[in-house]
Amino acid sequence: MRMWTRCLMLMLAITVFGCLAYAQQAAQIQGTVYLRGGQVITGNIQSAELGFRDGTGTGVGTEFPGNGAIAIKMPDGAVINVPAADIAVIEAKWEHVLEERRNPWQVVELKVTKSDGTVVAGAPDWSMHASSVAVETDPGQVKRIHAFPLATDFSPDDLLVKIELGAVAPAPTPITPVTETPPTTPPTPVVTITPVEPVTETPSVTVTPAPTTPATGVGEVHVLPSQDVVITLHCPNCGQAITLLIRVSALQGLATGASGVSVSPVVPAPQ
Repeated sequence: MRMWTRCLMLMLAITVFGCLAYAQQAAQIQGTVYLRGGQVITGNIQSAELGFRDGTGTGVGTEFPGNGAIAIKMPDGAVINVPAADIAVIEAKWEHVLEERRNPWQVVELKVTKSDGTVVAGAPDWSMHASSVAVETDPGQVKRIHAFPLATDFSPDDLLVKIELGAVAPAPTPITPVTETPPTTPPTPVVTITPVEPVTETPSVTVTPAPTTPATGVGEVHVLPSQDVVITLHCPNCGQAITLLIRVSALQGLATGASGVSVSPVVPAPQ
């Protein structure tokens, strides 16, 4: 009887431990955290916290009840508590505060993007600002980074600035680019261009006409009854009138020639 009792208790213990292990595995939160200095850590988020507050509301992770939540104070003073199941992204804006007896680094703006795409923005509902990260990158390997502004070994680069919740997407399969055969371009016809010889222009020559001697102007022509011709000419140089008497003699049977022509100046009678 005792043997059956021991076997039953052992089976119950195995069942309980199995259920706890399954519950712990189901409660894992896959995501990525970003630090102010540029460090990025991806894996199972055990804790990603932005401060200290009574109860929950400063971070998310499997170490928090219900995987945590974020408490945001709205501009009108109302406080909205967003559970981790509704959160897609958490963004925190840190600012260096130079005031005596105050935390030198504070979260001045907090923005939560929910899984349905809505955004809740405001200020954190806690007074002690700090940063703590614990991410299981591989089974059994947890990376922890803590940033307490009042500590002596504090570095602002370790402050948590962003949390992305969700399953880690598998690495994309490399896509082999398809090599496209370029279309065949018809050959460009070769155009032979015959150079045109430049036309040599003959420079224009300005010809200056030679001065012409004024022609002798004919003033008057008279035919006398005796078939004599009296022509009055005007000398171009002296302007003096010259009268010529031309007598033509017709020879029977012969054409009129120089022998039948006599020219003699007519001397004007004295006035």
